[in-house]
This record gives sequence, structure tokens and C-alpha cells, in this order.
Amino acid sequence: MVGFAPADSPAFHLMQRWHAVEFRDFRFERCVDAGSAPSDRDEVAVKRCARSRVDEAGVYIALIGEDTAAAVPEMRWEVAVALEKHCRIIAVNLDGSRRMVPLTCPAYLRSVGAVFVAFTPRIVAHAIRTFRRGQADRDYYFHDHMYERLGL
Repeated sequence: MVGFAPADSPAFHLMQRWHAVEFRDFRFERCVDAGSAPSDRDEVAVKRCARSRVDEAGVYIALIGEDTAAAVPEMRWEVAVALEKHCRIIAVNLDGSRRMVPLTCPAYLRSVGAVFVAFTPRIVAHAIRTFRRGQADRDYYFHDHMYERLGL
């Protein structure tokens, strides 16, 4: 399951196109569409949908753009469910940063055991395949040598 602010929809659509190249065994899906009815975007409905999607995937990907920290509450609710279900959280920085960026990262994604990566298919694929949920009191990232090893 992928969560993102409405302004980051183009990045989500690009990730869906990555499926044919890097992610044959992982579908990028969104729980709640921005254009859905307001009744489908309330906290109870979002969490119910997120629970079923997270159970299937076991991983939650959060796209972090310029306005994610101030974005709609649905993403916060999705992250809450991901944490409740003890699933892996991969935070993808759309600005290319390889670590948590305090200016853009919402408080609800900090120190929850997530791994922070740059927005490139190879490192996202690597995170999906290898990252195991970390301790809930810190942030994780891949060292530069891993990016170099992946040709990035």
C-alpha cells in the first residue's frame, strides 16, 4: 500500500509504471483515492481499508514530498494502521534525500522504525526485498555504499 499527499500523485503514477521493470511481485495500490466520496475518507473507513491492504502487502510505502507534513489526515491514519499491524514502513523522499528530512517528514513517520530512501526504483525495490522492521524509536537508512552498489 502506498500513501501520499494529493500533490504527489504524479510520483505514485510513476511508481505504478515501475511495476513492469522492478516490481513484478509487488503491486502499488492506494487505499483511498483523492476523488472518493467524503464518507470513504473518514478515519474509520480509511483504517478499515488500510487494515485489509496492509495485511495483504506487509509493507507500507509513504511518499514524502514538500507538503506531506501538512497533507490530508488519511496518510496519518494509514501509517497508524501500518504500525498497529507491525508492518515494514518505507519512507520515500521525493526530493532524492537518502535519510529522514525534518523539514518534509511528518511527525507521525519519525522514529517509528521506518527506513528512509531516495525516490528511485532500485533502492525502493531493495528496501522492499531486504528491509525488516526496525526498532520503533529510531529512523533507518541505507548507507551510500548501498546506493553505489545498486548503480545510483
